[in-house]
Amino acid sequence: MSTGATRKPVPQNGFAIREIRQREGLSVTDLANALGVSDPHVRNIENELKPARPEHIALIARRLRCSIASITRGDASVLSEMAR
Repeated sequence: MSTGATRKPVPQNGFAIREIRQREGLSVTDLANALGVSDPHVRNIENELKPARPEHIALIARRLRCSIASITRGDASVLSEMAR
């Protein structure tokens, strides 16, 4: 349901995403496949060259089995509903 409000991107913590992905034993390709994006796109997210879409942040958290707060910077409360 759209409220007409524009969602501001929540800055991802690319370093944390990479660290948790590696700790979980996942490759860039594994995460890219889970998100439905290319390997370079995941690398750009991890290197913070491109912002991750809110739905990708939620999917990343699910796939990495971590909280949204652990892979974002600032207020991630706007994404909490997507993680459910």
